[in-house]
Amino acid sequence: MLQNIRNKQTTTFTWAASGTISQLVRASGALTRLVFRVRVTPSASYASNHAIDGLWRVINTLALKGTGGTHYLSMGDQEIGRMLHLLNRWDGIVKGAGHEPLGTPVDVVWVMHFGSRPFDQFGRPNPFDLSAFVPAFDDRDLTFEWGTTANTVTDAAITISSAVGHLTVYEVLGTAAELKQEMARQGIFQPMIPTSSYKSYAHTANFSDLSSEHDTPSGAFLRRIALLVQDEAAPATGTNLRANDEVAQVGLKLPIGNQRVFQDDFRAMAHSDGGAIDDLAEIDVGVTTGVIRTSGGFAVMDLRQHGHTDYGLDLRPFKSGDVKLGLTIENYASGDDTFIWWDQVRPYQF
Repeated sequence: MLQNIRNKQTTTFTWAASGTISQLVRASGALTRLVFRVRVTPSASYASNHAIDGLWRVINTLALKGTGGTHYLSMGDQEIGRMLHLLNRWDGIVKGAGHEPLGTPVDVVWVMHFGSRPFDQFGRPNPFDLSAFVPAFDDRDLTFEWGTTANTVTDAAITISSAVGHLTVYEVLGTAAELKQEMARQGIFQPMIPTSSYKSYAHTANFSDLSSEHDTPSGAFLRRIALLVQDEAAPATGTNLRANDEVAQVGLKLPIGNQRVFQDDFRAMAHSDGGAIDDLAEIDVGVTTGVIRTSGGFAVMDLRQHGHTDYGLDLRPFKSGDVKLGLTIENYASGDDTFIWWDQVRPYQF
């Protein structure tokens, strides 16, 4: 009998600064969503002051790995919890701040939803979305990895005394026939597996007309590309800030006649697609001294607007290195960098 299960894992992720904490994921069905809650205990209350994006910096890297080194989720490698939080806001999955009122301790939440339909046709949460899933019934050695940062990342004066993480797993249990029937009921006729990768790019100079090119992974469907850009300017905490004045334009190039699937203004993308969530995020996690400091520096290119409405742009016919993400970079200064996350899915056969 088909069952939708949400199960808080019994294992606890115990914080250790600047390391990697790994745990096996107990699941045996179609894994559709993970929710990661981290309880941060600071050396003093955060209610008085903390860094912009401070609480989200406790995640340096995230990965969900399977047998043989399969990466279902790969996200890094510099305080990338900021990007995942903003993606959650962009998707509408996390409401409000995404954390409890500032104090000692604070619970912070991130969501990893693998499908393309986090809400159903009625606008209700849809955590058991089968448009993409991790096949835990095939891969019983799933490992969730949390890469941590230094204990000073959340504030210049307040350190992380301790932190613990807990993972909640959402999965659909059933036979292959039952899962196929449920997928058909949801209007899904091709099962997909998530896969993702990332790149950290330290700016080296100014580039015009999308000439800073970066290989885009091929061989699968590309759902979206997320960019987090930061400059060399540092606040009192010594941590870099997201900013809009380094990347001017973004484009995706196909090898056929230098075809550009899209070419857009990064600032316009940050404020039209992500502006509302970004302003809220700054209010929620900015320096709480009565001054709201906006920075932007985050945008999402959704390829489901250019291809399949669930799966995005079909890059299976292309070879590695064929497809390029192009950036126009200006106002170069040493220390500027861009973090790129490619969100892909590939077909699964029962």
